[in-house]
Amino acid sequence: MGRIVRFDLSKDLVARPSSILLEHAIRDRNENQALRVSTVIETHSAAFIVEQYPRFPLKLSATLALAPLAVFLLRDIPITTTYVQELIHECLREDDVLCSDFLSTILFITEEVSIDEKSLSCLSSFGCKTLYLLPPTYTITKGPYFYSCQGLFQTSRLYADTQEAFVLSTVPSQHDKNLYTNLNASAYGAATLCVAVPSRHYFTPSAEFPLAGMRVAVKDMFHLKGVRTTCGNRAYANLYRNQDVTSATVQHLIDQGAIIVGKTKMAEFAGSQEVIGDWADFSYAFNPRADGYLRSTGSSTGSASGIASYPWLDVGLGSDAGGSVRDPAVHHGIFGFRPSHDGSGEPNTPLPCERFHRSGHLTRDMETMIKFTRHGLKLNSSNQGTYRPKRILYIEEYGSDRQDVQEIFEHTISQLCNWLDTEIVCVSLESLWKDTNSVGSSESFAQYFEETFMEVLASDYWSHGSQFRLEYQQMFKAAPYICKVTRWLWNLGASINPGQKQAAIEKVRLHNSWFNMHVFCDNNTVIVRPRYNLQYRDDYLRPPEDREFFGFDSNLHATFAGLPELVVPIGQFPFHSDISNRVEFIPVSLSIIACRDMDIELLELTNDFLRQNGFSTSVLPGKTAFPTENKFTADGEHQKDGSLY
Repeated sequence: MGRIVRFDLSKDLVARPSSILLEHAIRDRNENQALRVSTVIETHSAAFIVEQYPRFPLKLSATLALAPLAVFLLRDIPITTTYVQELIHECLREDDVLCSDFLSTILFITEEVSIDEKSLSCLSSFGCKTLYLLPPTYTITKGPYFYSCQGLFQTSRLYADTQEAFVLSTVPSQHDKNLYTNLNASAYGAATLCVAVPSRHYFTPSAEFPLAGMRVAVKDMFHLKGVRTTCGNRAYANLYRNQDVTSATVQHLIDQGAIIVGKTKMAEFAGSQEVIGDWADFSYAFNPRADGYLRSTGSSTGSASGIASYPWLDVGLGSDAGGSVRDPAVHHGIFGFRPSHDGSGEPNTPLPCERFHRSGHLTRDMETMIKFTRHGLKLNSSNQGTYRPKRILYIEEYGSDRQDVQEIFEHTISQLCNWLDTEIVCVSLESLWKDTNSVGSSESFAQYFEETFMEVLASDYWSHGSQFRLEYQQMFKAAPYICKVTRWLWNLGASINPGQKQAAIEKVRLHNSWFNMHVFCDNNTVIVRPRYNLQYRDDYLRPPEDREFFGFDSNLHATFAGLPELVVPIGQFPFHSDISNRVEFIPVSLSIIACRDMDIELLELTNDFLRQNGFSTSVLPGKTAFPTENKFTADGEHQKDGSLY
């Protein structure tokens, strides 16, 4: 038991404080009850979801009506006007859930039992009508709350998923961080999902929980205990219903303190749906860049869309076989990373073609990228010193087809070479292959490896789907619906005999040994290439059977050899949009491949280069990745933030 001091600022700033007795509210911790109550509160500026049970049993009210409250932790110093102003402004800047709506009632955790008239007047200027002083013997986390006679309830802010990036909005159980439920709440009159994000003030990163409070959206091929996994297919979701296990990758994130705020849309079974016409079961996520109608290509489309669109989202977890993290990163102008891979699978995760598939992630800034990679993937730096490669390799066949993109790339690489005190080495992949291949083939590199990826991938996809097809047929006495792209991929996989597949696997091994010997050569090499994409979501494509799915894509070097590859936004270029009928900006990216198991070294190298050479280490959410005040110049003139226009 303890006492709290109350000031009523609405009546008289010099009113005498009164003391009220703290009482413990009774709460029901049985979450298995038949009814689960979700309360949505809309204030003047935002909407919030309130937890079902109070976190702290402080009785500050005599009614069940919920009212907003802001809790602040004060240092052990006298309360002054300047301190109060700085404290409130700082807490508002640090969090997007705590806002002025909560300042009508304020609770200070402090040793002080009185407050001077000027400080009360200062609080009143923030809209505060009631102030409570509570001694620090009560452990209450700072941040926004709603309170009633039952106690203090933590809250999450609701954001409308305007870009349709999410398929499910999720919230953790109050009493079991490993159990999640769907958020069945709407606000703002939105026709799409609302996603709930908890206050950042509730979490403090530590050695035990380094990702505490990090808001993560996961691609909907990772299981999350308590909710459905769709894999981008409604038949799959209807067959398997709510999951009773969490994928190992996601469970590790939760164990590190991360909060899973939702599951994002994906191409069906992580396939290759490229335009609106390919999507049948779910709507195609929007890409916010430029005129808003660019493709959101890549099977991790929802995770990329969310990161490029929403400042309240920190990380998008995806997966990558042939580029399903890297390509969306390019299309959306964000940072994307496919880590090293040894070909092993990830427990409790329905990843098709585990030989190539690897979880990866997307962010808007390098600091978050490094932190998430180090702790979320359990990767530590293997280098005792600072990693500074001596050889920057550029493969001529992977140059850009646009002069302005190539200029941005060459300007960036020139700075990288100067910074590393080295020179770029330009090579022709085809010439190297012709001179050094050990199989005596007269075919070009592109011809020799043209069908390799698709033969391995399609065969594994067909085999991976066999249990789903069988169990669905047994349950519903019918075949499951799959989109035309998946149908083509499965049909191809069914036609590949074991001998063909083994021959393709041998070609993968040949590629890796040849690439490491004649292209990479040693750990002091990184490979760079320019990336951009200017294609539209509503383009009409030929039927899947008539498309060019075969061929060797530049993404496949890292895929085959399990190498880490990072996509870095480095600038943008203008174009005239036929949709908006005005000039819009397309992001330009730099792709960097490093040697196996040099993941953290690659990220830290890139971050150091960007930071020390005037480039931005972060991008903006919304229409443009970088500010657009200055006009693009062909000579690669720097913007004030280091990005190129």
